[in-house]
Amino acid sequence: MANESQYTSEFGSNESECGYAPQQYLEFKLFTVAIFGTTIAVTNLLENLLLFYTFMSSQVLRGRNLIYLRCLSVCDIFVALSYIGIMSVAVLADYFTILPLFIMWHSYLRVFFAISHVTLSSSSFLLIAATLERYLGSVNNAKCMYLMGVMGRHRTLGVCLAFLLGGVLRGTVYWEIEVVHVPGCEGFASMYPALTEWPARNPYYDAIWRFWTRKITTTFLPFFVLAYCNAAIVISVHRQNRHNMVKTLIRFVTVGPNAQPYQGRSSVRAATRMLIMVVTCYLLANVLDVIIAAWEYIDGASLTQRYAEFYAIAADISSLLTVVAGALRLPIYTANDKSIKREVSRVLRSLIRRLTCARSDMQCTVNRKLNVYHKQNNGCASSAAFQPLHEQREDTRSTCSTPRIPCTIQTSVGTLIIARAYASSESIRKDTIVPVDKDAAASPQQLNATSTKDRSASDTEDGLNVRLLKPALARLRRDSQLLRSWESRI
Repeated sequence: MANESQYTSEFGSNESECGYAPQQYLEFKLFTVAIFGTTIAVTNLLENLLLFYTFMSSQVLRGRNLIYLRCLSVCDIFVALSYIGIMSVAVLADYFTILPLFIMWHSYLRVFFAISHVTLSSSSFLLIAATLERYLGSVNNAKCMYLMGVMGRHRTLGVCLAFLLGGVLRGTVYWEIEVVHVPGCEGFASMYPALTEWPARNPYYDAIWRFWTRKITTTFLPFFVLAYCNAAIVISVHRQNRHNMVKTLIRFVTVGPNAQPYQGRSSVRAATRMLIMVVTCYLLANVLDVIIAAWEYIDGASLTQRYAEFYAIAADISSLLTVVAGALRLPIYTANDKSIKREVSRVLRSLIRRLTCARSDMQCTVNRKLNVYHKQNNGCASSAAFQPLHEQREDTRSTCSTPRIPCTIQTSVGTLIIARAYASSESIRKDTIVPVDKDAAASPQQLNATSTKDRSASDTEDGLNVRLLKPALARLRRDSQLLRSWESRI
């Protein structure tokens, strides 16, 4: 994010007169910050929310102890929110002269400014911890391997130390900025951000704490440590690839063309490649910030006065590059780690399924209420109309009071039609089925027994048809009575 001095130089700070000077190069900032930067920040926010949810919900990823990546996604979420709240809102309020947005921006400026600096420093310390662990593993030394094992067993402690250092070293920016209210002025001239008096007038605090302690430990030291460790890891990977190539050639010479190439542990190589790409993005995003910080200490007056245009544009681009680096983490993770790609795809499919099924879920809720209503009034479940065919058979047998009649239509006329069709189809089906003996013709005694069984079966069927039609006729009479009562009322 932008430095403290950028706000005091760009925003109006005229204490004697009620005047307001908006930010410089507003048209340029409208496209780079408010449009392009906000789009990247929203993408960064959504991607890291997806990553954090995937890391927390996936049992496969929880078993791999990816605590550094999980906490890094949390830091990126707050960085994206801070960019939108600080950079984008300020440009929109000035360009379109929206006074409520301007007042709201001043109300949360100190909080968002402190959160952005704390999370940026904490993310750099998390990257240092992960890079040091990988660097110690790439060095063929017993002592380095022992230190790598200690860091691997105490990753939670490393995360706590990263956030503690970020809060202690960068949390003081909350008290270094204040919102000055100009009495007697209204509108945009009524307030402006400025540095507080005690750090600005105290040369020891400005030199010892703000530069030698905070700026070096949170800007210069992470940059150069990560640059050195990243270069060492890259050299080690190239050396390892060369050794693997030599081993592969030896296998081809000894075994023949059917020998498999030596690849080593693919998971370790993928994790190392992923970390190299993440650290490289961090270095590219912060190189401009390191140059500006060094220039501010060496000759700050020339930067803010003589090269004010470069300073304003460079500060915005530096903040934008930080958000871009956070948005590139998800493509880097999915391109190098198959398990992360698989789990992210699973979560995305689940979210899309939930969104597409929201309408059907509402319909199911309505159907359940209708089922309860029909059970209370008709004694027969009407849920079969909304269920698959393989579920309708079991439901109609167990929930319907009338045996073997589908409960898809609950009106009396429909039930009567279904009962008649069902009874006629059953009688026709049973009448057409004639047992045939392939071995010999039936004897007269067998024919008499068969005719007796058919007569008893037909009598049973007639009784069953009567029992089936009685409930339908009763409901038909009841509906006709209700219809006549409603007609008399009308």
